[in-house]
Amino acid sequence: MNRKDKSKWYELDNAAKIFPPTSTRKDPRVFRFACELYEKVDPVILESAVTKTLKQFPEFQVVLKRGFFWYYLESTHKRPIVKEEKIPPCSPIYRKSSRKLLFRIQYYDKRINLEIYHALADGTGALSFLKTILSYYLSEKYKEEYQHEPIEVGYDASSYEKMDDSFKKYYKKTRNIKHNKKEKVYHFKGERVKKGYLNIVEGQMDVDKVLALAHQHHSTLTSFITAVYVYSIYKNMQETEKEQTVSIMLPVNLRKFFHSASARNFFCTVDIKSTFKKKKIELDDIIKMVNKSFEKELSPKNVEAKMNEYSHLERNFVARLTPLFLKNWVLKIAAYITGKKSTTVVTNLGKIDVPVQYRHHVRLFDVLVSTGKTQMALCSYQNMLVVSFTSAFVDTEVMKEFFRTLTTLGIPVTLVTNPREE
Repeated sequence: MNRKDKSKWYELDNAAKIFPPTSTRKDPRVFRFACELYEKVDPVILESAVTKTLKQFPEFQVVLKRGFFWYYLESTHKRPIVKEEKIPPCSPIYRKSSRKLLFRIQYYDKRINLEIYHALADGTGALSFLKTILSYYLSEKYKEEYQHEPIEVGYDASSYEKMDDSFKKYYKKTRNIKHNKKEKVYHFKGERVKKGYLNIVEGQMDVDKVLALAHQHHSTLTSFITAVYVYSIYKNMQETEKEQTVSIMLPVNLRKFFHSASARNFFCTVDIKSTFKKKKIELDDIIKMVNKSFEKELSPKNVEAKMNEYSHLERNFVARLTPLFLKNWVLKIAAYITGKKSTTVVTNLGKIDVPVQYRHHVRLFDVLVSTGKTQMALCSYQNMLVVSFTSAFVDTEVMKEFFRTLTTLGIPVTLVTNPREE
């Protein structure tokens, strides 16, 4: 972009509006995609790959600013600096007092880390950005291998399509969703880790074996993994707590329901609830319960209604004319209330792929999410499924129970943990 060009600005999409007023040091609303290669990362080539990628994603070269009514994104000439990883995963990116890019690129040994502030993009948009960086990086590092092949970036969309606010495109005025009566939701408790740090436990396993096990239980992979997680929570609840509901917040990629090539946020969330009415609950009971909840919550009609809820605030005339400082107050309260309605979050980024000629250089992908609670995120690449827990709590019994349960069911698991900051 020429310095004489006027800066471009963009409204935040509907899903992104909640993040700026609710970002804290405890939960900075940052998520990380990491790609592990078979050889050490060359930082000079990585820097070059990032520069080339930004030409394909100019919408990522922005800063977040405050208007009188809404936050907005403004294009900038600032460039990201590729650095070796020396700070905790998912450290804060957005600060009110600074005007920095809303993502960072780090490397460590064989890993490339992309961390993104959630107001900029969701997992699908961030993954497309990282895969493009990866394509440029590998084609340059192994240029003798690829000198006669075109670079495949794996994201065929125009700048207009990438910046599309798909919430506006598909919004329909519908009746509000009927919400169930209030119920007491279970929450994790205990000693917390130091602010700015996360307790991380990651399990790597054969995706085909997990899929086969899920199909044996008439489940999808996401539903099965969620059920094992709920079972692990149930096993660690006190007897007096087992009357409470375990409520899983599940982000849903709306691109699976509506055609969109947007690199911005285009997701909604549904609630997968499990209530234990019997005195003794087995894993099979929870699998059936979770399967039924998935079927109901992920129906096209329900997902469309949830998507329309995200657009409601923006289309409310009074809300549009309310100053930002008042909106921030309302959104903080709304986020607090929403947080009280969920026990945890499960995010499945699904199967990740790269252009076929690059696959033999890539070992795995994983994803981590900042949180003030405990969250699970999972993704698969080739034959490896990676399930990652991030937690604000010192105790890891639920995570251990989760992986123990899978091992007992015949799934070998390789565990990776981070050294906790004392």
